[in-house]
Amino acid sequence: TVDGAYLELFGMDKADFEKAKQGYLEGKTCEQSEYQMKLQNLKKEWITRGQNILPRGKWDAWEQYVAGQSSQLYENIPEQCLDIVDALNRECALEEAKARLEQQGHSGGSLGIVLEMIKQFSHRGAELADLF
Repeated sequence: TVDGAYLELFGMDKADFEKAKQGYLEGKTCEQSEYQMKLQNLKKEWITRGQNILPRGKWDAWEQYVAGQSSQLYENIPEQCLDIVDALNRECALEEAKARLEQQGHSGGSLGIVLEMIKQFSHRGAELADLF
């Protein structure tokens, strides 16, 4: 029977499985709503911090980048980018900036994204990217 198969596979009959699935989906919807609210607050913080670090001529590009952020996967990238850009703009050694970037623990994909952002928002970004 169908209920027998559900019991064997999931430890519950089909009706209980559907209830559990619905509860899971409702929980995910709630999580996504909470994340979107959190993300809106983070975007405001990133824009403000960017305006404190970046030259005025880069503000619009920064705001456009931040406005496009919608993924939890790369949630901290704007903050991490600003950390490195701030250090470079304060004329820290390139090797120090490289070490800071490596400490952020990026995968290949996120490292590429951060390096592209650093190149866009720091006058020394291309020099740093050449070290990788």
